Amino acid sequence: MNQKKLKREILDVPHVKWHTASALISLLLIFIILLLKDRSLPPVVPLFYGNPADGEQLAEQSFLVLPSAVTLIIATTNATISRLLDDSFVHRVLWGLSLVAVVLSAITTLRIIFLVGRL
Repeated sequence: MNQKKLKREILDVPHVKWHTASALISLLLIFIILLLKDRSLPPVVPLFYGNPADGEQLAEQSFLVLPSAVTLIIATTNATISRLLDDSFVHRVLWGLSLVAVVLSAITTLRIIFLVGRL
């Protein structure tokens, strides 16, 4: 019974529900900005910076949603793992990692959009 109470308390913490919600908001924000700046973006944008400085770094502009989509998968996975575990420390670490992933992917995508796009 004590274990059920602990699990319920963890699930009642507000940031549990924000794992996936924050990633979805980021994905929607990137999608909306892409729709608004569609005409000002070139057909290919530099997305894969880890590849050699050749055409391998370039991707179609529709691929700019990819970092946010991967972040959504990471946040959903972290939310699922945190719901399965009863440790509040692990839960908070997973939430923090999800938040960092969402913020970094949004910043990276927005920087690419505003650096490459013409105003």
